Amino acid sequence: MVNICYVISGISKSFSLEWNIKFLNHSAYRLHVILMNNNDTEFEQFLRKNNIPVYRIPCGSKADIIKAVFRIRRYLEREKIQVVHCHLFEASLAGLLAARLAGVKKRIY
Repeated sequence: MVNICYVISGISKSFSLEWNIKFLNHSAYRLHVILMNNNDTEFEQFLRKNNIPVYRIPCGSKADIIKAVFRIRRYLEREKIQVVHCHLFEASLAGLLAARLAGVKKRIY
């Protein structure tokens, strides 16, 4: 089973991401999602409803991105993530750096 983690920033609702996650959510993959948002969103509720592990990191300013890098790194190491896929600027900045520091070889932006 491949551990895949999506890192997403600033999304409240996204049909295309929901479709991708539904498609990938089967026995060959174990999906995780890290959301860089301050509040609960429709997208987060969708993930919880579909039993996909979701971890929210509050991110309201550019300074919060530095803290997010270390939180994401800890999560990636703890869950033994093998592939990281990032969406949008803040998520790509924090997620790709954290994945590199955690030793994740497959990083997608």
